[in-house]
Amino acid sequence: MVHRVRLLFAAIGTTTLLVMMASCGEGESNDPNHFSEVKLGPKPNPVIDFAISPDRQHMAFVTLNGDKCQVITDGRAGPKYDGIAKGYLVFSPRGNRIAYAARRGAKWMVVVDNKPGPGYDIIAIGTLVFSPDGKHVTYLAKNGVKWRVVVDNKAGPEYDGIAEGPPVFSPDGVHVAYAATRGGKWLVVLDGRAGPEYDGIGPIAFSPDGNRMAYVAAKGDKRIVVLDGQAGPEYDGVGSVVFSPDSKRMACVADTGSKSQVIIDGQAGPEYDGISEGTMKFSLDGKSMMYVAEKGGKWQLVTNDKAGPEYDIIGKGTLGFSPDGAHVAYMATKGGKWLVVLDGQAGPEYDGMADRTLVLGPGNGRLAYGAQRGDKWLVVVDGQAGPDYDGIGSIVFSPDGNRLAYVAQKGHILRVVLDGQAGPEYDGIAEGTVMFSPDGRHVACCAKKGGKSLLVVDGQAGPEYDDFVCLPVMSGEKGFEAIAIRGDMLYRILWKP
Repeated sequence: MVHRVRLLFAAIGTTTLLVMMASCGEGESNDPNHFSEVKLGPKPNPVIDFAISPDRQHMAFVTLNGDKCQVITDGRAGPKYDGIAKGYLVFSPRGNRIAYAARRGAKWMVVVDNKPGPGYDIIAIGTLVFSPDGKHVTYLAKNGVKWRVVVDNKAGPEYDGIAEGPPVFSPDGVHVAYAATRGGKWLVVLDGRAGPEYDGIGPIAFSPDGNRMAYVAAKGDKRIVVLDGQAGPEYDGVGSVVFSPDSKRMACVADTGSKSQVIIDGQAGPEYDGISEGTMKFSLDGKSMMYVAEKGGKWQLVTNDKAGPEYDIIGKGTLGFSPDGAHVAYMATKGGKWLVVLDGQAGPEYDGMADRTLVLGPGNGRLAYGAQRGDKWLVVVDGQAGPDYDGIGSIVFSPDGNRLAYVAQKGHILRVVLDGQAGPEYDGIAEGTVMFSPDGRHVACCAKKGGKSLLVVDGQAGPEYDDFVCLPVMSGEKGFEAIAIRGDMLYRILWKP
């Protein structure tokens, strides 16, 4: 395991995510530092459940209206129901549609864009999802003792059971697949058509273009991969399936006896004692494949069947690629010391590495990460160590790769360090909120000081709030926005240069 940072930073509280937007419009105030705020209206009460769209532009909540429940979306009230299921409130990927499960009498139904669908005895929690393009909705429903998958209010065939989790949409939203059981056997249903029966079904994967599908199936004590409806060879075990970005190639990890190997397009690679789950990655052009493998107690990065240098450990989850796919880096240990390997070249040794801080910038193989030296932490940028701190948080490159920002802690004080210069002091900086504008000229974060929450841009703090409801997102090409609460009112905060 990668050595973890003990001291990071005080996170802004998450309890305020229970606060939702009630109405839009009403008033605007401006500030000489380019901040403005729009009053959204009073916070609703009570809030039973809530959801925020993926683009952070829309908010919905479930509240009571007398003895009925209803969903309020961006200030607009939906129909009243006898009950609305908690945890079922879902926005489409673009945020322009919303769905939830509601009850009238004894029947449950899925409501999409305020239009109720057919009633069922049960709608399974966690199965209500939109397709990636937002055009379709699917969920698992039960009447009597039989289960079925419903797509756009059209119920599929009945089965004794359906695998846990939501059905799987293809990336283009055209196809939907799921695993179901009938008479003690399992099968995959693709667009309503049942495939061959097996003793068990593993993960289902579509290719990026949506035209191909693969899954792992059990035949007795053996495992196979079924690709485009064709069953492959039998193995003692098979891991998850990975497609190349161009959808032309497919790979998986297969076990035979005590050995593991990567199978690419049906061709078996070299045998190893183990292959780290989740490390198989194709290059962007699909021509190269790499993974982390173990042999004789040592770990190596294998690229196109060629093994790299041996290390005692290669940190799980640390294998990263530059945005253009031209460079690869990972964290490793050797002789009790930690180091980062970039394109096969080992960097300087340290006593520890900060989890989830390895970042490859766009172009020219720029690299940054958090490292430990003694009892201090520092950020290493392109092989050069920065100043010592008590803790290191998020590290972010600008979109063009020319600038770098990170969170640093000294004692109980936190700062954003931008291009090597430490900014103002704060009591807390919310994890994951440090971000550059698309043009790379401005940087923002959410901070806390004296019990108040602030949107900070280029070191300048905006108005004070009690807390944030929706953490900042980029607005347009150069701006930022967030949603916050002050007293009983909700505000949308805007910053523009």
